[in-house]
Amino acid sequence: MTQMDVQDDRAKVWVNQVTTPYREGRAGEDAGPGTPFVSSHVFVFERAGDGWLLAEDGTDAEHR
Repeated sequence: MTQMDVQDDRAKVWVNQVTTPYREGRAGEDAGPGTPFVSSHVFVFERAGDGWLLAEDGTDAEHR
C-alpha cells in the first residue's frame, strides 16, 4: 500500500504491485524469471459492519 484516504464510510487505497513473469527457456537454456514490472491499482472500500468490503476497482478512473 502506498497511500490511503478514508472519508466517512469509504476508503480509497493506492497499491503498487511488483510482478516477475516466468519466461520459458530457449532450446538448451533453462527457464527462469523475466524482467520485473510494477503495476499500480486504486481500490475503493466501503465499511461493512465491523470490517470493509471492496466496493470498486477505481484504477481506470484514477489513471485517466
